[in-house]
Amino acid sequence: MLSQVQVTLLQFKPHQQVMELQSPYGHTLLNTMGGGLKTAGVHNGNEVIVDVLDGLVVDLSKGSASSLSFKREDVILSEDFSEVRKGARVAMGTGTAEVVKISENDHELSLRGPFGVVHNLVVRPWLNSDRLTQLKLGDFVGFCSIQRIAIWIRLAR
Repeated sequence: MLSQVQVTLLQFKPHQQVMELQSPYGHTLLNTMGGGLKTAGVHNGNEVIVDVLDGLVVDLSKGSASSLSFKREDVILSEDFSEVRKGARVAMGTGTAEVVKISENDHELSLRGPFGVVHNLVVRPWLNSDRLTQLKLGDFVGFCSIQRIAIWIRLAR
């Protein structure tokens, strides 16, 4: 899912593919920059509009784990994935979560992660056509996901 946010660019480090953004409410966040993100003419302190590809679950499977876990690592994509292009450096999360809601009609799944936060996911039919029907409330699942990534940035008008 794509989100568009208007924020203040506090700092960006193109060589590390990361930027620090501040919301109008004063919250700050670090955001990975997609490979090939054009930053010409954008400087620290600018008000910018950033198109962000929200986290994507790239694999989900029922597991035998009995506890919740999470591990993050930076990886380079070897092929295009949705709007994120081959060669982009992304934050990849892997771990286990607990199924707390299943809606087969809407292809939605809610998982409680290791930090207690419930994540609502839209499960695309091509990703998990059979797997969604095999899950039940309380199951632990293993997941692999691409964390939020900025794919376009431009000056706010």
